[in-house]
Amino acid sequence: MLKRLTSAALLLAFLALVLAPVVHAVLQPPGTEGAGIGTGWCSSSLGQPAEFPLEHVNITADVSRVVLLNYTLLIIKDNVTLAAEGEARISSFLYGLPLGWAEENGVELLYFSARNLAEGVELEHSDKLRLGDLDFWGFLISLPGTVELRKGDEVELSVEMVLNGTLSVAYRASTRDFEHRLQVPVYPCSSLKLRHVDFKAIMPPKTTVPRAEAPEGVETKAKKEGGCWCITHEAAGIEEFTATSMEITFTRANPVSFFRCPSLVREISLTSFGRLTITDHYELLSRVDGDVRKLYLYLPAEAENVRAEDPMGELKISTRRSGELQEVEVTLRGVVKMGELLKLTVSYELLWEEHVSRKGLSDYELRIAASEGVSWPTAH
Repeated sequence: MLKRLTSAALLLAFLALVLAPVVHAVLQPPGTEGAGIGTGWCSSSLGQPAEFPLEHVNITADVSRVVLLNYTLLIIKDNVTLAAEGEARISSFLYGLPLGWAEENGVELLYFSARNLAEGVELEHSDKLRLGDLDFWGFLISLPGTVELRKGDEVELSVEMVLNGTLSVAYRASTRDFEHRLQVPVYPCSSLKLRHVDFKAIMPPKTTVPRAEAPEGVETKAKKEGGCWCITHEAAGIEEFTATSMEITFTRANPVSFFRCPSLVREISLTSFGRLTITDHYELLSRVDGDVRKLYLYLPAEAENVRAEDPMGELKISTRRSGELQEVEVTLRGVVKMGELLKLTVSYELLWEEHVSRKGLSDYELRIAASEGVSWPTAH
């Protein structure tokens, strides 16, 4: 936790950090152990459990799943309601992804978190588990003690996962656009029997109507919500450890910013006008199979005085509101081809009072998401 902020500039270098846009962490000064995300990082780990629950008598779950792309990262947000259909007890359950699907697509699990919504507390979980006989890759989530339920009782939880490796992009010369293919798990792979599932996959802005390739019996619909196309699906009576996935295809005139980021340095400074200035210095390698002339950033909606620069100077940008974020279109100085290195500096300002609180006469606390406004998973 960062204490005693003064008007002097604060420099934070994010080293060996893989960043996920949904991770809310308290920034800490260099040299202290923080809540940063490395490959396969997860919070509140219990180590390896001795045994696993394979079913839960008189307990089912309703799951509302929303998945969305943030650059190359697939964000999965599940609201899970445990429902008792009779006298029941539960202390833990398995929750994760289909192992075969993850291995086939080279998926990395960058972040995992489970919370009790009623109490707002983080739930403990095991280290990452690979159970081949069950086609399961995920975690054993532990409730705070054994929960005894009567018929009609419910427990509301949330689970968030951040994945990398589910997206591929290629240029189509025949139509002069970029085809994106996204691999998505439809249901959680879990020891819970799922009574009902609502699934929604939200596409990035400015895409064509998406197409879904799903297994037989998995019916999908495409509809537009808030300016973005979505793929939706509903199901009931999903058995334990069901491994179901789909491929979603969509096109854009410009590709989703598909880059590998070997290096990122972030600076946070306090201006004399009570504002925080965020400056991110990126080194990027294009992974798009085609020429890239523009890229897109998604910054906090309240970001002001946004600038983008390369080593030769300032770049042309345009901004617009996109849901709860601010979309920034950056026009590059020239064409960037697959495998070429791009150096980019992005800066913007945030309000001091939104992120800094006073803790004493001369003590202040800075709270900002470790990944807020960060656009790509970062190696260093």
